[in-house]
Amino acid sequence: MTVVSGRPFVGLLRACHLGPTIVVTVVSSLLAWATSRDVAITALVAGAVLAGQLSIGWSNDANDAAVDRRAGRDDKPIVSGEVTRSTVWVAAIVALTVATVLSFAAAGLLGGAAHVVAVLSAWVYNLRLSRTAWSFLPYMVSFGLLPVFIVAAAPGRTRPAAWAVAAFVLVAAGAHLANGLKDADSDRAVGLGGTVQHLGERAARRWAGAAFTAATVAIGVGARGAALPLAVGSPTLAFVTLVVPLWAAPTAWRFRIVLVAALLIVIVLVVATLTGQVTIVAASMAR
Repeated sequence: MTVVSGRPFVGLLRACHLGPTIVVTVVSSLLAWATSRDVAITALVAGAVLAGQLSIGWSNDANDAAVDRRAGRDDKPIVSGEVTRSTVWVAAIVALTVATVLSFAAAGLLGGAAHVVAVLSAWVYNLRLSRTAWSFLPYMVSFGLLPVFIVAAAPGRTRPAAWAVAAFVLVAAGAHLANGLKDADSDRAVGLGGTVQHLGERAARRWAGAAFTAATVAIGVGARGAALPLAVGSPTLAFVTLVVPLWAAPTAWRFRIVLVAALLIVIVLVVATLTGQVTIVAASMAR
């Protein structure tokens, strides 16, 4: 299909999965500021995460273009002709390169490698594992490594607290299942089989609820030394915004609610970190 004149930029913007890209970048930036209190470090982390998320979104749409055409997904910019598949692939590779450079600049060898592996794990999901029963695994790996990168960028090359890593991993697992539930019918129609299709929708929703509940417990552990309103309020907020919508919200809105919930939870934790009530830092690590 011919690209509409003057629309490639809009097509690239729509192909990057803008909502998740913005949320992950903002969450990472807030945590980077909370742990480093340094504008330059925060900017490098934000740039690395933004570039990484752009590369993930673009590689996803470029790789899935043929499947999207078969499914009649005219909302996808490659299918609608706003941008060519080759342009999106080039943009993805450029963004991956930028993310790699900025990651090492922000967090040194070990921290930078953690973020590069996180981004590459998401690429593995896009290129292969999204169509298998193991589609949840790259989500857990990628988001589990994100706090490792963010905290490693702080002065002293620190490492994150175990509860923070656990919370990221568990929210990622639940978010993947919630997103899979949203697309279950369309994926099944074109023969795609991710974790949700292998588990079945009822079991997938239960597992998502279990993951979010466990994440709530992890957040409660992290906030246990804070003032009572925060110690009780943080896990309560997590439970109400993550677990309850799995049953109370329309299927199409569940993943969006998860994104907003993750942002709200991180804002609370960042405020708690800045006021000294919560720490996501465990100890120092070698450069």
